[in-house]
Amino acid sequence: MRKLFTPSLLRALVSRNVLVSVLALVVVTAVAIYESNDLILSQFADESAILADVALNEINDQADLAQRAATLVAGLPTTRELTEQRDADGLTNFLLPVKSKIGVDDMSVADNDGRIIATAQEKTSDTLEPELVSLARAQVQQSWVLFDEPQGLVIRAIYVIRNGDQEPIGTMEVGNVLGSTFLKSIKTRSNADLALIWNGQVRASTIDFGTNTMFPSVPQVDAEPNDVLIQNISANNTKYYGIFRVVRSQRQNPGLLAVLVPTAGVEQAQRTLIAILIVLGGALVVIVTLLSYRAARSITKPLESLASAAQRIEAGDLAARVQQVSPHEIGTLERAFDTMAASLYERERAQREYLDEVRAVNEVADAVVGVTDAERIFARSLDRTVSLLAADGGAIVIREDPPGAPRPSRRATCASSRTSRCPRAAAPSACSRRTSASSGTSPIHRRARCERSPV
Repeated sequence: MRKLFTPSLLRALVSRNVLVSVLALVVVTAVAIYESNDLILSQFADESAILADVALNEINDQADLAQRAATLVAGLPTTRELTEQRDADGLTNFLLPVKSKIGVDDMSVADNDGRIIATAQEKTSDTLEPELVSLARAQVQQSWVLFDEPQGLVIRAIYVIRNGDQEPIGTMEVGNVLGSTFLKSIKTRSNADLALIWNGQVRASTIDFGTNTMFPSVPQVDAEPNDVLIQNISANNTKYYGIFRVVRSQRQNPGLLAVLVPTAGVEQAQRTLIAILIVLGGALVVIVTLLSYRAARSITKPLESLASAAQRIEAGDLAARVQQVSPHEIGTLERAFDTMAASLYERERAQREYLDEVRAVNEVADAVVGVTDAERIFARSLDRTVSLLAADGGAIVIREDPPGAPRPSRRATCASSRTSRCPRAAAPSACSRRTSASSGTSPIHRRARCERSPV
């Protein structure tokens, strides 16, 4: 692994592959985090929107229930009779079981002026709400209004009670309280929290948001498309993803329904996702590094072998070869290198064989000259020369000194005649022989030079 930290082709290949992989991983991780965050927020937005729709539908259902209950009870003969008689005790005893069976929170009977005759719960006021009285006097048969009262938001529906001649004799009022219990019954299968906000105050909620929580106003939400505002808020050191919708009734005082999803789950999901991506990214970087190292080594190892063989050939070892292990283009290079090295080796071997043959020929020539009887050869040569010249005799002088050296006083002379060998001192002519060597060549060429000498 030390080779990874030294400038080399291996380091360059591995680092580039790892860098590309890390960059790709960072891009994929960023996209995954962005998309997952968007997906989670979209999921919570959908959940909040669904819960808001459910809450609005429940509010409308409570209004419908109050209207139907008012219509039903106002149309009963007992209700008409007791109302005409202004029998408060009879109405109270009659309304109590009816209220329990229908499942409403408030039930009251009032005269045409809005004065309450009897109630099926604890009496908190002597008259109906002025707005309801105005509707009754306007001959509105039935209507409902959402009121902000001390006990919370209350839906109050009215229905005009008429006698047999269809003359109004009183008003039946039925109410349902939209409090914390009502909101908690809606969010049973959701982690979101609900709140009903009227006049800037939380009138009902599933948790206590405190008094310092800042909520958007009705005009802000009303200015948004479809009367829906998405805004993150913080309450009691908790961050919420909020969806706010306008709740309208038949009066000109709308309120807000807030669906708040804690973002702790989103943040935890994001942290978990980031941790998983980091672990997977680290494992992927390790795997990419190992694979890149192996791939790079499959390239650099044959190149190192080729470089080593080339250095051996440069040093004179023409028998150097590489092991052919690569199946791709480097394998072709290895085979070409081996072919080149073999060609150089064969050429060198041929040159050596040729030089060995030349040396052998030279050595044989030297040996032949060295073992031959020089005097016999010179005598025969002298005889042929004397015969060709028709001379009476001749002599050969043998000189062993190099060319240019002073002549020695001692001579070897050979005399010859046609019939017998003449003595050396009486030879009519003499030939001196000297040896000379051609520089760098073999064998040594010897030549004789004839000189005239007196008999």
